[in-house]
Amino acid sequence: MKLALPEVVEGELAANTIDAANVAIDSINKGFRCIQSIIGSYKAYKLPTEAEISAAIGSRLLQLDPLLVRVPFTIEHAKSALRRVNEQRAPSSMKRQQFKDCAIWEGALSLAKECDIHLVSNDGDFYKDKEKTSLDGTLLRECRDSGVTITPYSSIEQCLQHLFKSVPALDEAKIAQHIHESLANKVADISARYDFKPADLTHFQIHAFLTEDPDVVAVNYSLFLNAVDTGTAPDGTRQDPTVSLFGKCRYNLSHETVQENDLERSECEWRDRAGNTQKRGGFYVTGVIMAGTPTVPYRYETEIPRAGSWGQSLISD
Repeated sequence: MKLALPEVVEGELAANTIDAANVAIDSINKGFRCIQSIIGSYKAYKLPTEAEISAAIGSRLLQLDPLLVRVPFTIEHAKSALRRVNEQRAPSSMKRQQFKDCAIWEGALSLAKECDIHLVSNDGDFYKDKEKTSLDGTLLRECRDSGVTITPYSSIEQCLQHLFKSVPALDEAKIAQHIHESLANKVADISARYDFKPADLTHFQIHAFLTEDPDVVAVNYSLFLNAVDTGTAPDGTRQDPTVSLFGKCRYNLSHETVQENDLERSECEWRDRAGNTQKRGGFYVTGVIMAGTPTVPYRYETEIPRAGSWGQSLISD
């Protein structure tokens, strides 16, 4: 899948994002002036300039570049869009001369000759019904006459729910094995505290999330390993020893590497001679305390649906 970005939309995207940032900046400034009027002062703060905001937009688009297909606004698209407006053909009409929407449609038609298109728009001019479930009849006929497929969605959520159905399953076994390998030294140290030696990975649970980086998934994991009792206790005192690991990390799908691996909890378990389960373990806290003003990175995680589930969360850490 690729994200087609028409030139007429990209220009609007930058302008609207800058406007949204300026509205947020005005709100912050007004809020701080209110605080000043209440308590007489406030701590100095620094907000980004418009140039910094523009640079951030460019940086984000550059990060997404591997996913993007730019759709240039060609002279052919412009002429076709103008003709569509003059003929009052959808998405234009007698009352609404939607030149930009017409240009977007012409770009979609052109690109649809190379691949199937999923068009995301909440603009009712593209649809034949108020529920926005089907393309306008004129647009649908144009698709059929051109032998192309353009499927409309009125929201990003609807589009993603549909596209997720065709997402190939993650190789969870490979991910679990790589996480296991990245923890090898730490697991050996943990096990040695209880006179255990870790052995094979027997089973695992992987819960994966898409992130703001198209090559990276966030993973919550549970790993379960057999172990060998290396202690000096009488034989049979500790039976069927196991080591369990629980944590979270990020996994690069392209490079098949584990990143930011945080082991949160471990458990060593065995059965005593009476058959009772015994457990020992610990919790781990990661992170550092830094002086000065912290920078909070942007993090986005969207659950990869399993068995029809759907969920998402915004995370800052």
